Amino acid sequence: THDHQWVSARAVAWVIHEAPVPADLFPVLTVIAAACDEHGRGSRQSVATIAQLTGKSPKQARRDIARLRELGLLLLGDQSLVEHLPPGQRPVVYDVPLP
Repeated sequence: THDHQWVSARAVAWVIHEAPVPADLFPVLTVIAAACDEHGRGSRQSVATIAQLTGKSPKQARRDIARLRELGLLLLGDQSLVEHLPPGQRPVVYDVPLP
């Protein structure tokens, strides 16, 4: 089950057309961007969901997220968006740096 209410065409278009993303990181960035709002903010999916949607293992997904953060293609978002969830079950909230 996926709890995002939208797919951000703008954020996904940024990934495809503008982001200098290495090919091996493209699937993870695309899945995260798709769950952002129209401003590229607020993606909040579990690593398990990201792994499932990209066909990668959770370990690979975590490693890709770390690399995307190092490259500046993924930013920490507003973590208060998941405060309603129990501690230990809160996914990390990410933003993408739309121009």
